[in-house]
Amino acid sequence: MTDIKYGLLLPVLAMQALAWWLRTVRWRFLLSPFQSIPTTRLFSIVMTGAMINNLVPGRAGEFWRAHTVGRREGLSRATTFGTIVVERVIDGVVLVVLAAVMVLAIGPTPSLAILTASMLVVFGVALGGLAALALSHQLGRNFTRTFLALVPSRYKGSIEEKFELFIEGLQGMRQGPVLRMVVAVTGFIWVVEAGAYWTLGEAFGLDVAPQFYLLVVAIGNLGVAVPFSVGAIGPFEFFVQQTLIGLDVSSGRGLAYAVCIHGVALAFVVVSGLLFVAWRGLRAEPGSRPAALAHSGRSGATAAHKSITRHVQGDGSSTAPRNKSSIVLGPMSDD
Repeated sequence: MTDIKYGLLLPVLAMQALAWWLRTVRWRFLLSPFQSIPTTRLFSIVMTGAMINNLVPGRAGEFWRAHTVGRREGLSRATTFGTIVVERVIDGVVLVVLAAVMVLAIGPTPSLAILTASMLVVFGVALGGLAALALSHQLGRNFTRTFLALVPSRYKGSIEEKFELFIEGLQGMRQGPVLRMVVAVTGFIWVVEAGAYWTLGEAFGLDVAPQFYLLVVAIGNLGVAVPFSVGAIGPFEFFVQQTLIGLDVSSGRGLAYAVCIHGVALAFVVVSGLLFVAWRGLRAEPGSRPAALAHSGRSGATAAHKSITRHVQGDGSSTAPRNKSSIVLGPMSDD
């Protein structure tokens, strides 16, 4: 591996940083129906959550993100978690589309075709389910009643509230401008990631056309959609290596490339996360927002829950709640 151009690692790291900044911008759009939060304030939370995801099993960083934003910004943690679920599903759908297009372009192999088709079913069902819950109040009421029938009475009130606030977190799927921006930014994120993969491929001297790195990115990340290991170590390398073998890269060089790109990505996330932990810590202390704004956020969440609860109790004549969480996308400045 003495022929690797190590100087190209710097632009790879720069593109990784850009991709994570864009992920933060996307989350800001998803949170915008509830509250406008500057990207600069969310970035440390996104990077710390990503670090936790890579060090702790079960995507614990996603729960930490929801908890931290809830505490610091005065939002419902269930609602915030709903925005993260939408984020993950849209990621999966965009990756499946990219994989399907590229597999058709180069000619399908059995393994890639099976993985792409299975992920298409999984994320298609997930997207359809979330869209149905977001758009249909009747379906939400029916689902809630069915689920609560299985829950002991003493827990029903708390679970009902959390679930209804979670559905509120799907608000971005009901607002066309927000959804379009989220999908567009998601596509750009994975193009930037493919640029990083291509740059490292050039460093390794791989004879792979730039557009085919979209397939490497898609298959590598779809293959670890279910977190089988900490940091996706092992499965990610396998899927990237197998994709490169399908693109006529030798097995040994493909594995070395997969280990390197994953190592660079993990190192960037973990080091960035540790720096933000050293700066702000892991405890989700309440933020220093103006008291009037904090009160507005809490009262808005309370009003949302009360309005939605009327739907669950069968107020069929009601329409979507008119509260802070139903506002149109507002100013998005980072000031």
